[in-house]
Amino acid sequence: MSILWAHSKDEDEAEWQPLSEHLVNVSELSAEFASTFGYEQWGRALGLLHDAGKSCDRFQNERLHNRPVSVDHAAFGAKRALELYGGRGDKDDACGSGAYVGELLAYAILGHHGGMKTSIDMENRIERLGTPPSPGKAIDDYSPYYVMIDEFPDVVPPDRVDLEPTMLSRIMRSSPEALQDNAVRQIFQQHLSFSGQALTRMLFSCLVDADWIDTESFMSPEVAEKRGHDYDSIPMLLDRLENHLERLAGKAGNTPVNEARAAVLADCREGAVSKPGLFTLTVPTGGGKTLSSMEFALRHAAENDLERVIYAIPFTSIVEQSATIFRDIFGADNVLEHHSNYDFEEAAKEGREYERLAVQNWDAPIVVTTNVQLLESLFSNKPGKCRKLHNIANSVIVLDEAQTIPIELIHPTLAALEELALDFGASIVLCTATQPAVQNEWPFGSCPHELCRAHEELFSKAFDGRVHYQIVGEILEKDLVDKLIQLHQALCVVGKKAEALTLYRDVVARARESALIEDNREPYEEGFFHLSAHMIPVHRSQMIAKIRNRLDAGKRCVVISTQLIEAGVDVDFPIVWREMAGLDSIVQAAGRCNRNGGRTDEVGEKVPGDVFIFEFAERDEAFVRSGTRSFLGKTRSIASELLNVDGLGIDANTVDLYFRRCYQTEGLDAKCIVGDDGKGHRKYGSSGLYEDMSDQKHLSFSKGLLSRYMDYCYDFEMYARTYRVIEDSGESVFVPWNEKGMKLFSRLHSHEAFREEASLIRQLQPYSVSVYPQLMRELEQEGLIEHLGLVNVLRMEDDCRTVYSEETGLLPPDEEVLNVMVL
Repeated sequence: MSILWAHSKDEDEAEWQPLSEHLVNVSELSAEFASTFGYEQWGRALGLLHDAGKSCDRFQNERLHNRPVSVDHAAFGAKRALELYGGRGDKDDACGSGAYVGELLAYAILGHHGGMKTSIDMENRIERLGTPPSPGKAIDDYSPYYVMIDEFPDVVPPDRVDLEPTMLSRIMRSSPEALQDNAVRQIFQQHLSFSGQALTRMLFSCLVDADWIDTESFMSPEVAEKRGHDYDSIPMLLDRLENHLERLAGKAGNTPVNEARAAVLADCREGAVSKPGLFTLTVPTGGGKTLSSMEFALRHAAENDLERVIYAIPFTSIVEQSATIFRDIFGADNVLEHHSNYDFEEAAKEGREYERLAVQNWDAPIVVTTNVQLLESLFSNKPGKCRKLHNIANSVIVLDEAQTIPIELIHPTLAALEELALDFGASIVLCTATQPAVQNEWPFGSCPHELCRAHEELFSKAFDGRVHYQIVGEILEKDLVDKLIQLHQALCVVGKKAEALTLYRDVVARARESALIEDNREPYEEGFFHLSAHMIPVHRSQMIAKIRNRLDAGKRCVVISTQLIEAGVDVDFPIVWREMAGLDSIVQAAGRCNRNGGRTDEVGEKVPGDVFIFEFAERDEAFVRSGTRSFLGKTRSIASELLNVDGLGIDANTVDLYFRRCYQTEGLDAKCIVGDDGKGHRKYGSSGLYEDMSDQKHLSFSKGLLSRYMDYCYDFEMYARTYRVIEDSGESVFVPWNEKGMKLFSRLHSHEAFREEASLIRQLQPYSVSVYPQLMRELEQEGLIEHLGLVNVLRMEDDCRTVYSEETGLLPPDEEVLNVMVL
């Protein structure tokens, strides 16, 4: 037979890749990836079937020669998967439990370029194989595929009986009597459905990563050579951490805080010998949980032969801070930082060009990333986002500040994390000072193990006297200004950006009146700072660095901020003012107060820091009404009640009670991703993941393969669309700030094609601010936004430089400030 081809570079067939070679290469890689979690033959089957449709006569005769023709080369492979693996398994079947292997493989094959979609899409695409591609054309001929597999035995997919049994089928076989209990059977059925989509997505990850790697090796060998960086082993990284901790211990004084940190570290070392599973680490703010949790993760990985540590953090600024700490300990080569603001160009200049490739599949021993990157990938349907998933298997995942998981996503998030532990060999650590009350919320019956013992006396001695909470009640804004202006060092955190801006301006005005700021000086030069999300990330980071320097030097430092400073930003103020908010936010704000327990009085005696909890007195009626209805308003009310009832004591029991009350006001699956909203209500007309396996009532299958085989009816598009850690309706606006920003601005203007590249979008993120629709319309109406390709750019001509302030960031277009932005 004539050779079938997979990829072409030019018209010279000597430079083309044979289809059989590509299928075998991808199958071997995919099988290797899937073997990590026990599904090697499933991965092999995917690799051998994914491009089987390229055997089509139209693809070989027209598409490979770059003629404009549309060929759905994935549909034929999906059809073969259904034919080979789609029958119901009986109890003697290797897959067992009625597992419909063909459907799961078909989803992955059909989505390996454009993304996994729905069972309806599967039906339609496979049925179109039996119709002409256009009127007057013949039906596509796939007979060359069967000739190829006769000629090349290595291309023949494995038999169904060779595919490994699923985890749940193994459970069913080992304990069939347990399923006689109705409650157990219901949980098992829900787990079976959820497990099916999770397995599909994990196998999809193996396929797309293998496919992209082999295609890259053929089409761009110079790029492929940069992969496979030689990282240090997990034991070597653990040794580096041990050496670092030993140096820290040698410098640490014999204080209650250091004793508490040592106890936490000892607990993490002891717990690391456990088998992989689910863990919690509950440590008071300042208790050293960052390094202790990394100690557990690396030691646990070494004990259990796990492959990497993934450290997920909710806020980008804290990711950057933690990644810097880890790079100093482990070496920059061993730490992969992945978030929207990371500058891969700068890393490339420092000899780490491989990082741009490593973020595609998280091929590194230590990955520091955001909750968004990690959690949304677990529900994504796109190849780019899912590609890294197979490297999450057999890893230790630390979720720092676990209380920030959105309440409406708790059930689907816990289900995904529990599935990673049960079926994919991962260990999960929920790490925080304010542990969410999810002990009884794990969908499939797991019970996490707490790593930190109840060091009540030690923690009380180290941390209880560190801060003193005081409820101020309502206060006029002008009175709050009077109090802040008298303080040498203080942090004030409010809930809204507009309020933070107004308060900051009033404080600065009063400071100028009091001669605390000279006329020719900027407020931040005299120690008055503003922080909010209206400042671009690189600008914010520079301001935080200035704040730290002034605090360390004992200089005046009064900061007005939104809550972005609360979780994980390592600053230490003697006094904190916090607008009433959820209890977890109040505790996080208090973590910026007397953080290291070093505050003293005039005679050198240790005294607690002061945390003042207040509410603005001037609230309009609309705000009050919205506050009683909104979830954030309800959390404020719950926190206010508990603080009054509990006499201001904020201990673990108070935090637990707070979260339990919050869970009663908001469904833990409010978007109905896995079944219901947590209060028995169904939304969006969806049965949810727990029932999508066998719920075919909404489908209209006609005849043929799917009417005989289809049982796992998933809607991967809906899951990806609905699971959003951050619901952001804003648009990104690029601000050409400082020298680096102006260079990017120049490149935008000079290279038309460059504007469309994803790499540029990533480079712009540290210089971009998210703008809500109303403000965006106002900026556009004033002619302050320039659209360059896909990028919104804040115009930087002299007549509108005042729209972005060096003090406060982006301003509404009708406001003017005297200072001109430094470019």
